[in-house]
Amino acid sequence: MLKTLIALLIVAFASLTLCSLLECGGGLSDRGVQGLFEGLVAGQDLYPYRMRLTRNVIVDSCPVFVQGGKSLVYAAEMEMEMEDDGLFRKRKTLCGQLFVLDLETGEKRRLSQKRCFDQFPKTSWNGDKVIFQSQKENTDSPAELFCIDLASKRRYGLASYSLHGATPAFAPGDSLCVFISRREGICLLDLPSGRKKSIYYRSGLFRWRRLPVSPDMPSFSPDGRKIVFESGLTRKCIFMMNSDGRNIRLLTPHGENCFHPTFSPEGEGVLFVSDYDGNDNLYLVGLSDMSLAQITFDDSDKAYPSFSPNGAKIVFTSKPKESDDYYYDISIISKEPLNLSPAMEDFQASAEKQANLKS
Repeated sequence: MLKTLIALLIVAFASLTLCSLLECGGGLSDRGVQGLFEGLVAGQDLYPYRMRLTRNVIVDSCPVFVQGGKSLVYAAEMEMEMEDDGLFRKRKTLCGQLFVLDLETGEKRRLSQKRCFDQFPKTSWNGDKVIFQSQKENTDSPAELFCIDLASKRRYGLASYSLHGATPAFAPGDSLCVFISRREGICLLDLPSGRKKSIYYRSGLFRWRRLPVSPDMPSFSPDGRKIVFESGLTRKCIFMMNSDGRNIRLLTPHGENCFHPTFSPEGEGVLFVSDYDGNDNLYLVGLSDMSLAQITFDDSDKAYPSFSPNGAKIVFTSKPKESDDYYYDISIISKEPLNLSPAMEDFQASAEKQANLKS
């Protein structure tokens, strides 16, 4: 009787482990990524026009297009202090604010409340709302999910969990969002009901442990069927999975540092940053054939790229290489000459000059 019970427990354990393995797609699939950078399409300047949109001695980050591509929302670190423990000096951000920049008039206005630490804005799919994480004065308290309606300027909370590093993003339809939980990994939040569901670090005794560690920066595909995210401790890789957490697929080789992924407007490719050539540049990988195109070719540090709704423009955070970390500004590149506000004409002339030099 005892032997029969032990045998049944062994079978049950094996079955649960196998089911967990199948649930995440049979482990990590890296077919097609070997030699990804060796097949790089180089020398094609797909976005020849470039200009810098902000000139602040603070960190401007996470720019996203809103209102049909007419404006940008981005986060800015407004107050900083240096901490010195006797061995190292490090910068601590005390206050972070969200701003909206009108690309037609150059007008900038603040969206955040005073003394809040707002980070990682992402736009809704119709471009009229922004989701983000917020803390009070950069304390150690859990981050909360908030949303701002750009038309009414109304700010309202979505959830309050232990969300350290939440980096939320809307799903198509804007009734669902994906975010990061330190304990539960990648989670989905149903906004009408407030129900939360973990789809990645599934809780329980028999979860599959070969999952990539420390997932971050998740975002949905335009059809809502896929989620792309970065993962890794010292070296970041890009992964893609179904919106239910299954069929995890490696998109970038383990040997390269690749981060901050986002889908193209049509969902045919994933834009990301990589230091493959020694510099942080933007790359676009096609999902149908794993073709790879390099988008930028300079030596500035870059982060947080995002497409315009029509795919003709890309915004990102950038700073000169080796400069201090608080010199990040917002840059934009375009397939066509940029028609922005008169206040940015000096940037436009500089961008056209750079394009002529390249040609």
